[in-house]
Amino acid sequence: MDSHPIAPQIPESSTVTLAGNALDLLSFCKLDDPLVNQRAEKPSHYENHLKGFELLALAATFTAAVQTQVMASTMGIGRDAETAALTVINSLYLAGFAFNITSALLAFLTARWLQCLTMDERSYFETTFEASDKLYLRRSRTSGRLRDVEQGLSARPNPDCCQSSISSKEVEHAFNTPTLVHFFFAYTLFVPMSLLITGFLFMSIGLLVFAWTEHSLPVGIVLTVVYLILLPFSIGVFMIGRNPETRLAVIYALSKREGNW
Repeated sequence: MDSHPIAPQIPESSTVTLAGNALDLLSFCKLDDPLVNQRAEKPSHYENHLKGFELLALAATFTAAVQTQVMASTMGIGRDAETAALTVINSLYLAGFAFNITSALLAFLTARWLQCLTMDERSYFETTFEASDKLYLRRSRTSGRLRDVEQGLSARPNPDCCQSSISSKEVEHAFNTPTLVHFFFAYTLFVPMSLLITGFLFMSIGLLVFAWTEHSLPVGIVLTVVYLILLPFSIGVFMIGRNPETRLAVIYALSKREGNW
């Protein structure tokens, strides 16, 4: 009889699982280096804008759908039975609905316009936005903490290495055309967010008027208090702005898992 112990047979599926776990561990160890993390693939300005406008179109469509449900509570009343308060409420609802629908449409058109850009135009888009970011940081450099922001920007594609084939004469000709027209064209592409905010404000004011005129006093008071509680949070998002120091402080606060439930 053979006295050698029989080696345990490991199923093939277990071997694959162990190998996968080992590869995941190696990948984790490699990505733990901050320099490697900085060089990791990052979304470009072009990709950020494209995805942002796609999400904006979705958000505007969702807001318009919600507003349609809210409008159903007052739009069914006949014209003869409509009071002055209901006239104001329906006007605010319809105006907000028009702003939201237009915002969704323009956001979709802007995303589609970005998708139709040629590779040269996308390269020029990336180069121009990158140069604008670096110029803004150079102007707003007030402390050593901005070094982290500059290091983050340096990890992105270098504008010198993504030169487009658009000739300097074409760029010079574009800059010599009326700037007011170009700023108008640019604003039409970036206006959907402003329209969405305006439409939301119209809907919110309509709800407030509806609560005070068509319901009892406690309902109006409660809704007003809720608005006052929510208003600072809505304003705070826009007050962050582009100040690098403010953004670094906010990122540091987020790293402490503030608000992570």
